[in-house]
Amino acid sequence: MATSMNIGLKEIMILQVQQVPYLLVLIFGLVMSLAGPWRGRFALFAAAGFSVFILGIVLGVYQQYALTTGIRDSGYASAMMSNLFLRGAHIAIRVVGFGLLIAAIFAGRREPRPARGPYAGS
Repeated sequence: MATSMNIGLKEIMILQVQQVPYLLVLIFGLVMSLAGPWRGRFALFAAAGFSVFILGIVLGVYQQYALTTGIRDSGYASAMMSNLFLRGAHIAIRVVGFGLLIAAIFAGRREPRPARGPYAGS
């Protein structure tokens, strides 16, 4: 009889099926930023941001696997300490990825031109 602590990598991967649409969007964004018609800093920031988000998904899967096997192998307290470290790294990775995507949005912007026409001064 299997208990909740006997979760292996296969079961962890089955639980991650919900991440597949998100992962597909990130891979599509990465491919479009590298092979699309855009060039320059915008594409580099976007590719870096999508790559960091993909790394975050991989780290999240590892975090869940390490937590379930850590509780079984080394005990609850030790597993929670490693989970705290991995969760902090996961949050930091998501913040960096989001920052890179925001930087990609603003990298291609130009200074606004002054308004012209009859209503420019009002």
